[in-house]
Amino acid sequence: MITRFIEKEIVSALWREKTIIMYGPRQVGKTTLLKKIFASSSKKSLFFDAESLKTRQYWQQENVEKIVVDFAGYDLIGLDEAQKIPNIGSILKYLHDHLPSSVQIIATGSSAFDLAQKTRESMAGRVREFFLTPFTIGELVASSDRFSIDTQLESFLQYGMYPVVMDN
Repeated sequence: MITRFIEKEIVSALWREKTIIMYGPRQVGKTTLLKKIFASSSKKSLFFDAESLKTRQYWQQENVEKIVVDFAGYDLIGLDEAQKIPNIGSILKYLHDHLPSSVQIIATGSSAFDLAQKTRESMAGRVREFFLTPFTIGELVASSDRFSIDTQLESFLQYGMYPVVMDN
């Protein structure tokens, strides 16, 4: 697996910033990175995927106070594809303001514009944002000897350096 340089920054922000949002284009590895962070944590955690209708309905409930109660006893909350939830900015703001400071929320969104617009105004001063890009040449070189920049530069330029391209 190719190590993402931004992972170290995100991990160092954990429990310093109550709400972390990972933006980026589709298929750059946001979900994979989020799951890796969860797998390496020993904290009690909950993971939600907003691709699921059930998850969207849960997060959209009118009684946001119930979500605060439901999250009691958890240290790490993950929400993948957060932009799929209407009013997610207001919901995250409420959770940020009402959950104990020991609770870490990490949300991802493949539609950076949508999620940014939904969270930026309501979350001012409450969120740390990270933007995940396709792989960098530095990440490829640092993670493996199978990538030779000289011999694969044309391929990188033609197809990009998205994880799905690098796996082939």
